[in-house]
Amino acid sequence: MQISKRAGSNRWFIDRTGTPVILVVDSVLNQRDLSYTQSLYPVTEEEIFGCVDFYLETKDLSPKDYIEFNVAHDENDVLDLTTSGITKWVYLSILSYGRIFDTKSTHCKDIYAKGLQNIFKDILTDLYKDETDFMQSKVHELVYNSFIKSYGEMSKEDVHYLLESLNVKLGKHNGIN
Repeated sequence: MQISKRAGSNRWFIDRTGTPVILVVDSVLNQRDLSYTQSLYPVTEEEIFGCVDFYLETKDLSPKDYIEFNVAHDENDVLDLTTSGITKWVYLSILSYGRIFDTKSTHCKDIYAKGLQNIFKDILTDLYKDETDFMQSKVHELVYNSFIKSYGEMSKEDVHYLLESLNVKLGKHNGIN
């Protein structure tokens, strides 16, 4: 996919269709099905995520970017995690990460959930191994700090419980001692 500026314009466009990148990104931010974006603009799913990735490559995390969680336990002590606030850059970063793991879904909410789930797997696996490699990713660090703010500090048992709830198998077989 090729993206370029048009003469006399500061806006970026998909070369194949002349569709403004920002309009595609804004449509995705409405958290609708990708087919909705495709009904508005002559773009493929690949081009939609190409626009999202382009946006992320040309914008950087700002001090104002955030994600907030509400963490609660139900009567069976099952963790309930809800995203209560998020900025554009963080949402698109998680959505883009989710697309790596879920290339079939066309629902942005499902792709976002897959991205967030895998970010948590990365974070918790590192913590289980007493490592902090996840801190090299801006979005992973934001997710971790927000989760700790809402959940509180995690013990080794908490990390183990959360990994199991995400169906991460523990042991040497998966590279975790």
